[in-house]
Amino acid sequence: MELALGRRRMHRPPRPGGLRCTCHFALGYLLAGQDRLPQAEAELRRTLEILEGTGATPRQVNAGAELAQVLCRLGRQSDAAAVLADCRTLAATCQDPEQAAELDRIDANIAIHSGQKTRAETLLHRAVEQYSRIGAALEVATTCRILGDLLMAEGRTADAAAIYRHGLTFTPSPAP
Repeated sequence: MELALGRRRMHRPPRPGGLRCTCHFALGYLLAGQDRLPQAEAELRRTLEILEGTGATPRQVNAGAELAQVLCRLGRQSDAAAVLADCRTLAATCQDPEQAAELDRIDANIAIHSGQKTRAETLLHRAVEQYSRIGAALEVATTCRILGDLLMAEGRTADAAAIYRHGLTFTPSPAP
């Protein structure tokens, strides 16, 4: 990796495993998007192996969160919950409210697939509050849609409408 400084160039070696880690993570993310979940799992696990012991906690949490989502989609909710618990432990050292909200949203998805609707609702409300506090508009709207859909499925139309309206307060109005 080169950094241009005037006419001189300074060479800086990449972090150990940094480029490999990034590529494994990107490939895992891509494979998950293509529903090639077993391959995505393998790539994300490789990412975590590379990151172990590096001190790159936010990257470990992100990779673990992606892995948890893949495991949930594979129908392995208990494995997903275990990975997410590890992520929560790591994330506690970072104190990143957006990451905490994302972990709540992923945990809610696992709860939904495990039939734990009340727990999912609690986690989604908490994620909406956290995202709202930090002004993460897109994430508020997305989480409100997920929560509203859950409430609709439970026959709670008025509650769903209220949460959808809350999500709309974080989206820009269309131009006239």
